[in-house]
Amino acid sequence: MPIAPYWWFIALYSLSLLLIGWYASRSSVESSLKDYYLAGASLGPVALFFTLYATNYSGGSLFGIPGKAYRTGLEVAPMIVGLTGVGIVLLAYAPKLYRIAKAHDFLTLGDFVRWRYHYRPLFWLVNALAVFSLTAYILSNLLAVGLLLETASDGVLSFSTSIISVAIIMAIYESMGGMRSVVWSDIIQGALLLVGALCACVLAFIFEPKAVPALVDALAAQQDKFDAGEFPVVTFISLSIVTMFAACVYPQKIQRIYAAKNLQTTLTAYKVMLFMPLITLLPLTMVAMAAPAWVPGLEGRDSERVMLYVIAQLDQHIVGARFLLTLYLAAGVAAIMSTIDSALLTLGSMITHDGIRPNYPELSQQKLQKFGKLLSWGLMIPMVIAAINLPSSVWSLLVFMLEIMLQLTPAVLLGVWLPALRGPAMFAGMLAGLLVTLGLKFVEGGSMPLGVHSGLWGVGLNLLLVFLFSAMPQKTAR
Repeated sequence: MPIAPYWWFIALYSLSLLLIGWYASRSSVESSLKDYYLAGASLGPVALFFTLYATNYSGGSLFGIPGKAYRTGLEVAPMIVGLTGVGIVLLAYAPKLYRIAKAHDFLTLGDFVRWRYHYRPLFWLVNALAVFSLTAYILSNLLAVGLLLETASDGVLSFSTSIISVAIIMAIYESMGGMRSVVWSDIIQGALLLVGALCACVLAFIFEPKAVPALVDALAAQQDKFDAGEFPVVTFISLSIVTMFAACVYPQKIQRIYAAKNLQTTLTAYKVMLFMPLITLLPLTMVAMAAPAWVPGLEGRDSERVMLYVIAQLDQHIVGARFLLTLYLAAGVAAIMSTIDSALLTLGSMITHDGIRPNYPELSQQKLQKFGKLLSWGLMIPMVIAAINLPSSVWSLLVFMLEIMLQLTPAVLLGVWLPALRGPAMFAGMLAGLLVTLGLKFVEGGSMPLGVHSGLWGVGLNLLLVFLFSAMPQKTAR
């Protein structure tokens, strides 16, 4: 890297998160799981929007998506289309789920599944898939923060040191304040992400002479591929659908529905979220598509650092490039932290509330909350070790997680609206869909019949079995 960020700013930002965690712990109104994991279900529209935004846009947004756009151009656009669709789907089902959750005092996704289906095998399968997705989510973002800080420090901070440092900071402030500290930090992190990403993109197009002509050429090349029938249209549509529905049922996203202060808060936050993919992801994609003209030769993981190299190149044209790099670096760290801490908190709530609490009903809320705080540290250690040794790219982990999560969508989305669907049918469909997804995924090279993602084939079989078994008479279905 030709220029270095202002590390004092990054240090100050990290210190502010620790102070937020301390203050959040002082602001807790009771020693209960609801207060720790849902911030007392009192989030207003501003807090809910920023925690949704900061959670939704992560290391995959700032590194995986630009890296993919650098390598393949508009083949990354399904993420933008899909995440825009997420807002539409959430507006369709979140209000009803909110009412159900308030009426029955839900804390986790498992609470809804237990209440709705009364079928323990389905409850445990849903939790298993949710745990896997949260683990993959955390790992992909730890991988991203390692790449980010190693590149920005020009190797002074190693990949493993970067991951360990960020993990320690997050474990401290999350264990102190739970969701309240996560949400308060998300307000800072979301603002940094929005400003940092937009500034980097706007200034790249204003001050880099090759940017606009290179983008025009890149878009023309994509048009030529489309005209020649070489653009993967079916795969484009497939990934858009996978993203649209899978991202709606993230366990941490469902918990934020539960945590809203009232229904109007939920509606307001999700309406604003509809526009965020166009404001955040589209500019990053455009810059990354143009970047090969002045930052050539990036491959693999190195391509996922493309935005850092783009900003570093601006040092030739503007005086403030160092501050811009610092801002983008802070935005990247913020986005990654907000994603990891929310996923880690949700994972802890599932283990504590769905796993520990039913088997040890004699434990008080206070003891369970203390256990949840210790769990933040216990979970972070193996996550850090796994992330340091992970061979996959951010993009590949992101897509794999979405395909697995897609198998949960019938149980959640249809479960909210169609009371006739039964637990055994949902279990059979989900299990079959999961096996098809994994089977196709691990065929040599990752099989995509007809250009359709394995997760979409899986959910197709999933839905077929759900409706087939639910249509059978009750005795036959058993």
